[in-house]
Amino acid sequence: MKNTDDRPDAGINLLPSGNNGILDFLGSKLWEFDILRHYRKIKKNLGLTSGELEKYQDEKFRKIILHAYLTVPFYRKALDKEGVSPQSVKGVADIYKLSIISKEELRAMPPQQILSSKFAKSTLISVNTGGSTGKPFRVYLSKAENKVRIAEGYRIFALHGYNIFDKIGTAGYHPPRKDKANALGMLRKVGIPFTATMQECVRILQKEKPEVLDGYPSRLNLIALYAIEHHIKMYRPKAIFTNSEMMFPQMRKNIKKAFGVEPTNVYDCWEFGRIAWECPEHNGMHINSDSIIVEILDNGKPVPPGKVGTVVVSGLNNFAMPLIRYNMGDTASIAKHRCSCGINFPLLTGLSGRASSYIKLDSGQTISLTGLAQHILESEHIMEYQIQQKREGELIINLVADTHYNSKNDLMIQKKFASLGHFKKIEIRRVKSIKRTKSGKLLPVITSNNK
Repeated sequence: MKNTDDRPDAGINLLPSGNNGILDFLGSKLWEFDILRHYRKIKKNLGLTSGELEKYQDEKFRKIILHAYLTVPFYRKALDKEGVSPQSVKGVADIYKLSIISKEELRAMPPQQILSSKFAKSTLISVNTGGSTGKPFRVYLSKAENKVRIAEGYRIFALHGYNIFDKIGTAGYHPPRKDKANALGMLRKVGIPFTATMQECVRILQKEKPEVLDGYPSRLNLIALYAIEHHIKMYRPKAIFTNSEMMFPQMRKNIKKAFGVEPTNVYDCWEFGRIAWECPEHNGMHINSDSIIVEILDNGKPVPPGKVGTVVVSGLNNFAMPLIRYNMGDTASIAKHRCSCGINFPLLTGLSGRASSYIKLDSGQTISLTGLAQHILESEHIMEYQIQQKREGELIINLVADTHYNSKNDLMIQKKFASLGHFKKIEIRRVKSIKRTKSGKLLPVITSNNK
């Protein structure tokens, strides 16, 4: 049997050695420490052999299929229509028996059709997706599921040397929440405001020196370019993580040049949390195989490793709102090779489909809107949106909305955009439809540089 000290998860600890008992006590008292208890459980999965991982996935897949059939009207109808009984699904190898679903298909359904009857809607966390597609879709998850997702994030951080006494600098839209653990010097976060100029961002980072930097690659790239152009020697963090958008090779080079650290890319979404992530080898992105199943398909058929296809994901922890064979709309390939780090989670490579677009404020400041738009335009009454900028400091927001949308929603949106910085003009237009590209895509942001 393999020595446990040689397993990939052996050296991954958020707390100094011997302090895990603290988690058992505080985990029952405080929300954030409960997350750390989840982390301690799931970090062991990084040491699973390929055979153990396959059995683990099969067991969880059988469980989610049975749960979906018994408690979710949509899946009961879908499986009955296909003539598939939950008992006939023995494992992941039977996944082809189920049809592929799309965001458009689910968006058209009322929540009671796609939510599990085991959960009261009022107890669930709801978020909007659609930052890179312009088509919002509301996703629901339980508080327990959310804790596991956060724990998975800490697992990735810990792989790169993070411990709970380190400070995290967040360069995203949402300001970091204040946890009770902060008073103990744990799980500390510092926010880099989205409205801050690049000069202010650099000042905050140089002062706070967070050990971990986390944010949109487009945002971190702008900070890096500012530092490079102004010959500023930035402090060196332990690790830098990028998420929510595509990180292009030049962005990676700029961030590494400015901070002296190879950025770690994370492929994530609201539907499933972390889908794939880079380990310290930066040899591709490990699929989060203990919580999801990823298929790479061409016209619904599996493609061999190394070939590019459509990304289709099934969640193994999505019990409040099961998503099985969900078309992500992105493309990627499964690597032919295994990672030298020893983790047996397969590698995802060649990911594409999440480009970022920039707009300019009246001051000339540049900000990325692709990941940000989904938060500002979060409304169950908005069906589709597109933001246009023809002149600096001016925005046109085209909305396809239902009959419940009203002028109060307009004012709320204008107020949120105005909070980003000064605009000369923000015009909201309600339209019947939004023009697609020749390939049929809806571009959420159109500026003079991406027409």
